[in-house]
Parts: sequence; structure tokens; C-alpha cells
Amino acid sequence: MTALTLIAAVMLAAAGGPEALSDGGATLEAWSLVAAPGPAGPKDIPADLAPVRDAVKDLPYRSFRLVKHATARVEPGRSASFQAHADYAAVLSLEPSAAEDPQARVRVVIEGPPGGDAPPRKALDTVLRLAKGATVRLGGLPADEGDLVVILRRVE
Repeated sequence: MTALTLIAAVMLAAAGGPEALSDGGATLEAWSLVAAPGPAGPKDIPADLAPVRDAVKDLPYRSFRLVKHATARVEPGRSASFQAHADYAAVLSLEPSAAEDPQARVRVVIEGPPGGDAPPRKALDTVLRLAKGATVRLGGLPADEGDLVVILRRVE
């Protein structure tokens, strides 16, 4: 089993100036995919990953397969979850931040498969600061014949 690695490439897009969050919530779009090595040559990035092509094109993998695409409105004190892969669930929540802060503090927890009778384990637990339009990718969790990569984009 490969060691857990974290690929964190945060591409903070220009957000049109610092604006206060109107209600403290954020709309997040998430893609989970399995990225796998392969023979030398062009990368196989399927059409369903076109919105995040720039976020995956520099990864050291040759093939990509979309597992899940979801959009969720996350409010303070509430969380949104989705099945990122058969072995992994992702939970997104907002951390408290000042109303004038244009960046949302998003906690991302990815739970991995349970070990025997044990409950699912936290494979990843991090807090990201995302401006409107920002995209971040997290990955390195072993999945199928490659690694799980989760891409988050803050829509609003």
C-alpha cells in the first residue's frame, strides 16, 4: 500500500476584490477522480473532466477517471458529504471566519475504509482558505490502480 501523500496545489483565482460573505455560506463544486500512471505519451483526460482540465494536466499520471461530481451549498455549522470513491467519503464544512473575510475556511475530511471491525479512519483532515473562483486539489490516497484526487472549486 502506498504511503499517504498530499498534493495541495492551491490556485487562488482573482475574486473581484474583497467582499464580505453575505450569509457566511459557500457553494462548492467537487470532483473526485482516480488518476493512474501509464505508458509514456499523451494524457487521457476525459471530456467529463473538462472543467478541471487545468487542475489535472500537470499531475504525474497518464489516465483519469471521474468517480463523482457534486455541487453543495455549505452553511456555517452544517456539513455536506459525498461518496468520493467506493472506499472514501468526503465531508465538507465551514470554519468560522470574520464577515469581512472574502475567503471561506473550508474543512475537508476524507474518511478511508475501516480496518476490520474498526470504524472508518480519517485519511485526510485539513482546512483550506478559498476565495470565490478558487480551485484546490488534494490527492494521493490509494484507490483502484492509482490514486484518488479530489478537486474543490468555490463557486460563490
